[in-house]
Amino acid sequence: MLLFCRIVLLGILFAVTSACSTMDVPVLQKIAQGLCTSSCTNQKCAGGTCKKVDSHPKCFCNGCSPGSIDEVSLDSLKSKLPH
Repeated sequence: MLLFCRIVLLGILFAVTSACSTMDVPVLQKIAQGLCTSSCTNQKCAGGTCKKVDSHPKCFCNGCSPGSIDEVSLDSLKSKLPH
């Protein structure tokens, strides 16, 4: 049971560190999309979408400024946050 709990915890930590990391796993696609959208709305954007860039899954946020239709990577938004 303890091993199972550790595996679940590691899976959650992995998913949270990279919102779209599980987008290729059929059962976890919706969870990855939900994590991306939640992460983007936490950055005050309208929504988010998981996309592949150079075969790596990335979360892109949209509607981050009034009237904007541009997509911005979640990584670039996070790098602008004060530390």
